[in-house]
Amino acid sequence: ETHARFTDDEMIELLADSGCVAVQFGIEGGNTEVMAKSARKGDLDAQEAVVRAFERRGIRVLGLFMLGYFDDTERTIEQTIDYAIRLNPYAAQFTVATPYPGTPWYERLASENERYRLSEDYDDYTQYRLVYAHPHLDVDDVERLKNRAYRRFYCRPSYALKHHLGHGGATAGRRAA
Repeated sequence: ETHARFTDDEMIELLADSGCVAVQFGIEGGNTEVMAKSARKGDLDAQEAVVRAFERRGIRVLGLFMLGYFDDTERTIEQTIDYAIRLNPYAAQFTVATPYPGTPWYERLASENERYRLSEDYDDYTQYRLVYAHPHLDVDDVERLKNRAYRRFYCRPSYALKHHLGHGGATAGRRAA
């Protein structure tokens, strides 16, 4: 598990030569403005280039995407879903952005807890449900959009063709390590 910005051609070659069959990338989102406001880094075109470089070497990519960042709206979440579809990695995981206790984001929201109403139950901090009063979305909105992300990503012919029906996936014929 890594971030695309931490990889280069040499690393990809070393991983491929060592028998690596899959990597996970924290791609996070598809709207650069939301990502910048959330202190997340990522050049969308550069990330796509890294995904393609891994695929050329027969290494499958799992993209990790976050929905419900503080500045997200329904439109920006749709952009993240569209970006995931454009990247078309071997697999995608869509989780809910979560301000974990002890992080700067959590501290920011906790300082205005009357407004943001952070969950007091730490068992809620799983990345599966919204744990604070989001300024643009409610819990049901985020859940609906997360479910939509999974449906749109996995229920499309181009996904099936590339990863399952076409050439048998990126590592067809290779033994898993």
